[in-house]
Amino acid sequence: MSGRTGGYARDRRAVNGGRHSDDSHVGHRLQRSSPTADAIDVSLNGVNNLRPKCEQTYRVIVANVSTDSSLVYEKQLWNDIKQYRHQKDTILIEYLIGFYVSLMEAIVTNDRHKEPYLLFAINSQLSATTRLLLYNILIRIGDLNRYLNKTSIAENYYLRARRLDPTRGHAYNQLAINTPLSQHLKCIYYYCRAAKSSADPIVIAETNLKVAVNRFDSDILKSIIKNGSNVSDGSPDDQQLIPTYPQKGIDWFYLSVISIYSDNMDTILRPLIQFVITNCELTSNKHLDCSNNKDLSFALMAFDVSIDFIALKAQQKSFFDVFAKELKDVKAALKSCSDVLNDSKDSDKEGQSDSHTKALFHDYFLRGFSPLTPIHSQLVFDANETLVVRADQLVLRVVNKLDKLLSQPKSVKPKRMRNVALGSILENDS
Repeated sequence: MSGRTGGYARDRRAVNGGRHSDDSHVGHRLQRSSPTADAIDVSLNGVNNLRPKCEQTYRVIVANVSTDSSLVYEKQLWNDIKQYRHQKDTILIEYLIGFYVSLMEAIVTNDRHKEPYLLFAINSQLSATTRLLLYNILIRIGDLNRYLNKTSIAENYYLRARRLDPTRGHAYNQLAINTPLSQHLKCIYYYCRAAKSSADPIVIAETNLKVAVNRFDSDILKSIIKNGSNVSDGSPDDQQLIPTYPQKGIDWFYLSVISIYSDNMDTILRPLIQFVITNCELTSNKHLDCSNNKDLSFALMAFDVSIDFIALKAQQKSFFDVFAKELKDVKAALKSCSDVLNDSKDSDKEGQSDSHTKALFHDYFLRGFSPLTPIHSQLVFDANETLVVRADQLVLRVVNKLDKLLSQPKSVKPKRMRNVALGSILENDS
């Protein structure tokens, strides 16, 4: 990507998450650049029309960073920009990317807390208005790169927006739009996150999700999304079709979230358990490096959130009664796997002790997903936590939950009286 953007000079360190402390850099980038860039501005109607609006918006926002008016002016500008997006004008889009990068740097530079560029976390000291403004700008830069078919750069900016505020749905919706059709589970996962965000859910994501499912040739997605949430024994004879289940742990993680969104966990629980057992056995027999078995780690994340969601449901007893045998089998496999993980040099005995209350990697990742809000409210999220995937912590947490579930008394259905006459006499006597 070029260093000059039709009047706004883009600093590569800013695009890559660099740091500045001198305000003069911002003013320098906003000066008119070379005559060549001026000539391009004259020749392109779009740049000529938008440049005055960009400069005015820049001045107003920088002067009113923490006020609601900054959000209004930025939104008005973006509505004007959207009129030109179908032109696919590379020079115009590059100009706008440069404008938004400069605006973002100016906002952060003028913020009294001086947060590191593009490395914002949920615990940063930004005001709510400034946070939302930067969130929107990150998404704008992502959209502009997407218009240039630079999907990997677009994804990077959408993910930065998600990191800045994981509770909002807009970034997830754009991530879904940006995801290629070949990654259908990931695409639907993002639509689910957008539709069920705890703050500012995207209503149209529900429609986009259904349209996408119809476009994808995926029997498992259609089975989960279109079927109801009735508890069944999950046997093949009860299914009209036999879905093709994922072969990778990360896809099981996506599928678990999709199932939670659809309130249809019984479709995937048995095959998910089998996938966990298989990877536990591979780890126990040391066919796979226990510290690098990503399939097992992501499958355990999927299983963990699945158990949590089922535990929130009114029919949880029926669920766990139906799958009692599978739950016992996976518990045994997990305990065998745990012995291997505990013997590993990467095992952290201290980190395991509070794994049932401490938020783990996937808890941070799923924060803001409204169906799991009751679960997340019981966990401790550490603002300074270094997020790493720890298979030993995951195993310990899931085993603890299974111990509690399997120790509960099984629900007993009342026996029906076969002798109707005797039943009638007893009722009359009472």
